[in-house]
Amino acid sequence: MSLTGKNNYFEDFVVGQVMRHARGKTMCENDNVGITLQVLNTAEAHFNEDAVRGAFPGRLQFGGVTIAMVIGLTVQDTAENAIRELGSEQDSSEDLGFPWGYAVCVH
Repeated sequence: MSLTGKNNYFEDFVVGQVMRHARGKTMCENDNVGITLQVLNTAEAHFNEDAVRGAFPGRLQFGGVTIAMVIGLTVQDTAENAIRELGSEQDSSEDLGFPWGYAVCVH
């Protein structure tokens, strides 16, 4: 009996491998505004609708919130046997510029 999943050790991953994760998350206003303010991000476009009126259809999604959610959703499949994370390349959240985007993690 194994306590962790199969084939999710570092040496099992292949460059360019695409994984479909079981869970997703709808990014809502609370995620964006709440976490933006908790981490003391002072860029008003992330929490003040008056600051973006006319320039954008609404508040901008803070990329730090997006990547935190994506990492949280993927860690079950990619880091279950990890001792530490070495890094990440080519992280992109272009389609999640506004709250209510849906994060489907392809890692």
